[in-house]
Amino acid sequence: MNNAVTFMTNLENQVDMVKTLSRLPALKAALESDVIANDPLLKGSADQMVVGEPMPVVMEMRCNWDAMKPELNAVMSNTKTPEVAALAMQAAADACVKTLE
Repeated sequence: MNNAVTFMTNLENQVDMVKTLSRLPALKAALESDVIANDPLLKGSADQMVVGEPMPVVMEMRCNWDAMKPELNAVMSNTKTPEVAALAMQAAADACVKTLE
């Protein structure tokens, strides 16, 4: 196996990456480390990751994210109401999806 892959998938290295980056590890065994158990934010995220559904790997999701970002920014900067932004998000996502058909 490649040395980089071996390094990255090593349990101790995965736990060290959690300590350094405050990100969840890729290894299931590393999710049970004390570093995660003792951090409420990481623990909550790990608990949700185990029961969550992964985001679909489809082009339509790109349409959703691209449609949402400018409208969310507008809501956060008080230049649009959430209701108006939601309508614009939906319209932009629908238009994008139509380009994929």
